[in-house]
Amino acid sequence: MVPHKGTGGGKDYAVRALELFLTGLGEPLIMLQYDGENPIRVLAQAVQKRLGSDKIQLRQSPRYSHQSLGACEGNGGWLVGHIRAWLADVQARYPTESIDVNRNVFPWLVRHVGWLIARFHVKHGLTPYRCVKDRDYQSPICIFAETVLAKIPDMNSLAKSKARWIKCIWLGRAEADNSHILSTSDGIVSARTVRRLPVARQCDAATLHEACGLPWAPKDGVRKPVAAERSDQVVFQVPVPPPLDPAAGGPAQDNNTSDSGSDSSSSSESGDPAEGRVPGQATPQNYDDGMGLAPASGSPEPAAVAGRPAPLPPAVVFPTGLGGGRLPPVHDAMQDDPKRSRLAMIADGLWTAVGNLASAEVDDLELRKVLGSITELMDTVLNPALTLEARQTQLATLAARSLYTPVLRTAITRSDTVFAHKWVDKCSKGLHKSRLTCADIKAKYTSEENDELDVHCPTPLPESHGLLEVKALLHYWPTMTADVIAAFLIGLDCGDAYGSPVFMRPPTEWNIQNWLATQGAGVQAAFRGATHKDIVWRLDGNLYGRRTAGAVYRHELEEILTNRLKDQGYAFVRGQKDPTTYSCQIAQIWLLRHIDDFRATGPPEALLKLFRDEGLAKHLDLKRGDLESLETMVEVLGRRKLRSEGMIATIPDNKHCENILRVLSLEGKDAKAHGLPSRPRDKTGTGADELSPEQASKYREATGSAIYLSLDRRDLQFAVKELARHMAVPLQCDWQALKQLGRYLLSGEMARVTLVSDEDRADYNSGRGLSLVAYSDSDWAGCPETRRSTDCVCINIGSSVLQVGCQTQPGLPATSSSDAELRGMSRAARELYFVAQLATIDFAIPVQTPSLFADSSVGLAISRKLGPGNKLRHLEVCYFLVQEMVRRKLIKTYKCKGTANPANFLTKHAASPAAVQEALPALGMIP
Repeated sequence: MVPHKGTGGGKDYAVRALELFLTGLGEPLIMLQYDGENPIRVLAQAVQKRLGSDKIQLRQSPRYSHQSLGACEGNGGWLVGHIRAWLADVQARYPTESIDVNRNVFPWLVRHVGWLIARFHVKHGLTPYRCVKDRDYQSPICIFAETVLAKIPDMNSLAKSKARWIKCIWLGRAEADNSHILSTSDGIVSARTVRRLPVARQCDAATLHEACGLPWAPKDGVRKPVAAERSDQVVFQVPVPPPLDPAAGGPAQDNNTSDSGSDSSSSSESGDPAEGRVPGQATPQNYDDGMGLAPASGSPEPAAVAGRPAPLPPAVVFPTGLGGGRLPPVHDAMQDDPKRSRLAMIADGLWTAVGNLASAEVDDLELRKVLGSITELMDTVLNPALTLEARQTQLATLAARSLYTPVLRTAITRSDTVFAHKWVDKCSKGLHKSRLTCADIKAKYTSEENDELDVHCPTPLPESHGLLEVKALLHYWPTMTADVIAAFLIGLDCGDAYGSPVFMRPPTEWNIQNWLATQGAGVQAAFRGATHKDIVWRLDGNLYGRRTAGAVYRHELEEILTNRLKDQGYAFVRGQKDPTTYSCQIAQIWLLRHIDDFRATGPPEALLKLFRDEGLAKHLDLKRGDLESLETMVEVLGRRKLRSEGMIATIPDNKHCENILRVLSLEGKDAKAHGLPSRPRDKTGTGADELSPEQASKYREATGSAIYLSLDRRDLQFAVKELARHMAVPLQCDWQALKQLGRYLLSGEMARVTLVSDEDRADYNSGRGLSLVAYSDSDWAGCPETRRSTDCVCINIGSSVLQVGCQTQPGLPATSSSDAELRGMSRAARELYFVAQLATIDFAIPVQTPSLFADSSVGLAISRKLGPGNKLRHLEVCYFLVQEMVRRKLIKTYKCKGTANPANFLTKHAASPAAVQEALPALGMIP
């Protein structure tokens, strides 16, 4: 921004500003692209002439091609929006002044907006300043156009009696020396030290009106003497203690003697630096945000002692302009408290409150519950000292596993990828754990690189967990769990393994000197004098946080299971339908891998051998559980498993239920249970009102917990499905439905069971195979608003309910009940055939020909035909899958009564609590 065209001060300012910006980038060679306008071209040529063609290369964009400048054109409107916002803010703070483009502060505002964006705008976790300087901008700043006090930098040219502080307008910080840019009536000045005024005095319209000076003309304006800024003198009346009554046990003392003696003693003992100060001599003070030295407004003055006039305090000039006063005595023993984190102070305050309440005699049961919840909360609050200790332990583990190699930053090239680090701290039951992760973000990669990355790390299917339990019950085998400690660290980083290593900035907790002490003389000489900013870590191991970490761990673990264990006599094979299943026919072991958690079944001796030193423990650092035999309860993936002779009961994680009740405020003793999990959506009256943002957030939080809970609580699936459909814009009627779900949870816990009967064992041992049956049902146009249908499928293997799932049918709404039934049957046939292959191939459980039961005569008739006929031409080909499977005799279809179809319960709202209780056994649930 220049006042006019030509070769004046404006052009010189633009050249200097651009030169300073390009120099600050720290790049050896810069390509400067510009459009075809003559002023811009002349400016670019002037900068190249000043910096040299070996540093600046020029390139002109094609004529009339604004897109060639890329983000420069696109960000123009964005910057203008910031400028308008700041201009409105300055106008709001100075209502009596007209703030527009004609004011002297406007060019400074344009400069300041760009300066702020370069230092504080965060994109992908980084600011432009950090990208260039490798550190964050730490200097304090004021609000633009704020009235501040500045200390005059040139002290030698001022007489001792002149004022050192002036009132001026803060316009930003300089690019070259980071000094404060200030506007006065005498033009622009710079200063190293400024002090903020109280809030009421931070917007002085008179000072803003007199301020002058432009970026290209700093001294523009009328020169006149700068008024000295002095504080107002305030009269303090010093109270004198009254003379003691001799009859009370002490002689009366002279006021003058007592007063002078007290002052002398206080000054000598405290070491007051103001001792011996002459009146009128200024004493330097530390400015505490402009608020620490102001007397309280409206506070009464001390009463004067009768018969004695109140002396005037010495005239002290305070830079803040808030008045003078007697300095408090400074004792040698007074020291500043050490800095503490906010979490540590909050934790101390909570523990103090808990201690005070616990020490008191409290009979209120509710208050006791509050104390218990606070104590439980405190078990999860991070302690800074223990967190630091946990981080040091993590760093020692990474060093022991040779995860990284320190490298000087000068040894890497610009094409190398450098990531930031991220600490993940957790406190559970008072135990602190810390994990160092790599801030590997997607934006660091191009679209082609993202397509080539292998980030696949699957988890077991719910059906696989059920089939593993069926396998254990059929053979009376126990189950066993194990956890891999520091699982991802067993592999090598994919970049380092293929010759393209990546780097990470080391954490500040890493001690360079301790590391150098363990290195040789050559390494110590190379890293002598290096700091954290001079060193990066080359990632040799597979660190948490890398996008490829899960896939690398999966490949390494599969290598151990399928190849390295062959030396111990194992022959594990990965499953074909579920890649997280592994089976060894030699040892008769079936194993499931859920990331770093194992669950296996097989003969007891084989399981113990597998998870001990002669098996997996030889290659992995394992934390093993006990054999889970009869009458035992263990925790598996947050769920409790209770084992009996013919049953394994799974009790869901109670934290999801507790979170739902907490969000809905249903934890008290007054909360009443309800017999139905769901209710129809009633939008009459206030039911159609949208929830407030805060209440909508609670709705989504509780519904999210309900989704996780419904994986084990099959009786909740339809209710949760309906709640999840309205998470985007929940209404009051949805909130009432959610509260009814919460009241239904108050009726008590339920468990999901896996059953194997004697008939199932007989079929399995005889080679006939277990029966595999699926039930399908749909509710045509069940949603009164969208007219979409809901279908449900229940799959049983033997006596056990293996899978239950309901959904709102995707695609266009079904046009008839036969349409909806055929869609549901096709989905059930697909799931049924998959389960049959999963059981047969991956778990070696033979099954009979799968059977599909439905209560729709029309749907069954269509499933036995070929093609859509005349009434179903609108359906897609995939919905006729059931026809082809029946024709090829992959499944059989049968008719069942609607009252005997267990899938019917999860297609609509339950009619009564009795209907809920009747449906539970068919869903594999017990109270």
